[in-house]
Amino acid sequence: MGVSKEVPRLVAPFLINFHTRRIKAKIWMKHIYNTGNRKRVDFLNSLEYTEAKELPKYFDTPVATNICGDEVVMIQWEKNAFVIQIINKNVADAYKKYFELMWKIAKK
Repeated sequence: MGVSKEVPRLVAPFLINFHTRRIKAKIWMKHIYNTGNRKRVDFLNSLEYTEAKELPKYFDTPVATNICGDEVVMIQWEKNAFVIQIINKNVADAYKKYFELMWKIAKK
């Protein structure tokens, strides 16, 4: 969640391979983008096993938060990316609850 429109362009080669493998393995993924990503959200919603929404501008953030299993990875995308990785079930569960709240606020 909190993905800016520049991020997909920065990691495009990785994303193409990632989504291909993820969809083949039938792994669901939810994305919440910052405002201004309508084309990306529409594209992601056209993929199998994928849902995407866009947050209202008030919630835009320069930090992308990725949650998977017991892991939370926060990335501040700037000239030199800053990454924080936390591997902890309690922290991941807390972020999953926060994600679900943001999911309700975001628009499809």
